[in-house]
Amino acid sequence: MGRIVVAHPDPNPIVSGRGIGQIHAAGIEVGSGLLQAEAARIIEPFACHVTTGLPLVVGKVGMSLDGKIAPAGGRDAWITSEQGRSFGQQLRLQLDAIMVGIGTVLADNPQLTYRGELQKARPLRVIVLDSFLRTPLDARLLHAVPEPRVLIFCAPDAAAGRKRELESRGAEIVPAMRGEHGLDLIQVLRELGAREILGLLVEGGSEIHWSFLSSALVDKFFFIVSPLVLGGRKAVPAVGGTGYSSVTAAPRFRIADVTHAGPDTILEAYPTNSKSILSPWLANSTS
Repeated sequence: MGRIVVAHPDPNPIVSGRGIGQIHAAGIEVGSGLLQAEAARIIEPFACHVTTGLPLVVGKVGMSLDGKIAPAGGRDAWITSEQGRSFGQQLRLQLDAIMVGIGTVLADNPQLTYRGELQKARPLRVIVLDSFLRTPLDARLLHAVPEPRVLIFCAPDAAAGRKRELESRGAEIVPAMRGEHGLDLIQVLRELGAREILGLLVEGGSEIHWSFLSSALVDKFFFIVSPLVLGGRKAVPAVGGTGYSSVTAAPRFRIADVTHAGPDTILEAYPTNSKSILSPWLANSTS
């Protein structure tokens, strides 16, 4: 009789363990746990979505040693190295959607495309949080590829005329209620989960990182640290907002991995509230 090896049990609570039980009942030997941590990394977004209905939220920021993402006068060059930016493309390969705030759209006019060498299984969706629909009609993200891929969340009272103009450029406009830090992020995540977006990459800028972190909605965070110091009181921090009132109020992270991309150091960190099956805060973590 044959033998089957299961790296990781199905995280779907409806079916988890039933398949293994049926195989056992058929008299087939089942081994489990081989390369379990590696398997968990592959299914990490799916596991989060199937158990919560929400996408795995992955933050990513490229910053200086002193936690800045741009000098006071705005970004004049890349902070991270070419290798560090290639790591960002790996994240775009692994996840289904990328999100930025309107501040990043207006400041950087990014394309937000996947430009890696490997074939991506699903097109990368672009999500913009834009309460008042200030996204320019000639924004590069609206014209990067021919097929519609941009989803813009706005406030319920956003101008109807702007909505029609952006829709004429191929964007889909979705109203969302206001929350404590702008748009209601829980509503946004529920909408993305309903659209089968399993993994969401939040790339910036500093205000959107504050919104997600202060709402305890980040599941893991990649800090790509370049060996330089920007300094300056008015330089743009990796995380903006009002900040926490005390050290004890600040969220705690555990560093799951430290790697290098050229001269940059990459910290893979999980906050206490993480929903990931790989969170080192979990007693049964497979990491």
